[in-house]
Amino acid sequence: MTPCHSFLSNGYRQWSLAGPSFTNVNSVPQKSKDSLLSGTLQMSGVCSILPRITSELQCEPRKPVEFKENSPSQSVSMEELTTAERVRDLLEARSTLVDKEIRSIGALGFLPSAVTADEGILNLGLHDQILLLKWVQDNIEAFGGDPSQVTLIGLSAGAHSIAHHIMNHDLQHSLFHRAVIESGAATSRAVHPYNAQLHEDQFRAFVEKAGCTDQLSTDVMNCLRMQPSEVMTNASFAVFDQSNPSVRWAFQPVIDGDLIKQRPIDA
Repeated sequence: MTPCHSFLSNGYRQWSLAGPSFTNVNSVPQKSKDSLLSGTLQMSGVCSILPRITSELQCEPRKPVEFKENSPSQSVSMEELTTAERVRDLLEARSTLVDKEIRSIGALGFLPSAVTADEGILNLGLHDQILLLKWVQDNIEAFGGDPSQVTLIGLSAGAHSIAHHIMNHDLQHSLFHRAVIESGAATSRAVHPYNAQLHEDQFRAFVEKAGCTDQLSTDVMNCLRMQPSEVMTNASFAVFDQSNPSVRWAFQPVIDGDLIKQRPIDA
């Protein structure tokens, strides 16, 4: 029996000198185990999209894979879902844990509007999750995991995201095989079209807070991409805080005609 290796990525969707990416990354290049262990995969020069994988597990035989989507909010924060059973399973090397603690949230992951639709960057958070699941299918065996036994686990907004993947029949459920969702579902929040007035108002508020109000509509995204991380983070918090009392939260998954084709309650 050979111990599995630990792989740690650095910051997810990091800001480069040019600012946040607002880019839909469609593929991850194949890498050997040795190259995976030596560093991270950099995509588009601004973000690394690999998850953290636990160490000290036995690689043979292959273990079921737990993919933890652990953000309770698409907007501003993170909380880990940990149960006694999962901790015991890990200690006894029954499973390989993929801890997606690093992810696109807030405006970087969910900034719906007609402008972002024209840019092709709606529901980036969901697209990133699918990309990570594809990475698991291609690479998890190198860490002792079984790609045919992938279980998604999510709390709150993490559960909300997973439920959208469950209802996305285009995936043909080839990327995961079981799901555990807690305190969240695709129908637990109102899901609007990307250009709903609510989202357009929140988009304008975000653009204003980020200092890009004076830009032409065709230049708004370029302006946002040039902003430093602190400006974008503060703008995200400010807009979310404005919407929080009404529970009409900003930065949510929307009907995009692609990953979400209709209101989940009508599906």
